[in-house]
Amino acid sequence: MTMKLCAMNHLLIFNILNHGKRVAYLFRAPTAKKGSNIRCMWGRITRPHGNSGVVRAKFRHNLPPSAMGSTVRVMMYPSNI
Repeated sequence: MTMKLCAMNHLLIFNILNHGKRVAYLFRAPTAKKGSNIRCMWGRITRPHGNSGVVRAKFRHNLPPSAMGSTVRVMMYPSNI
């Protein structure tokens, strides 16, 4: 029996030392809320995936299919420095 990974996505980033960092996917919605059309979906980098800079990220909600190939923002927090 295989394990289903809910809300897990693969991201290609250039620095693999980002485990535990927060990830934000920004997109434009058709309707405005609080005066802005821009919405954000938050996630967290959980573990590496292979040797080519791909990591797994777990989001609170699944990313939409339109997010494939688009950019995400990696926040430099939480930090232990």
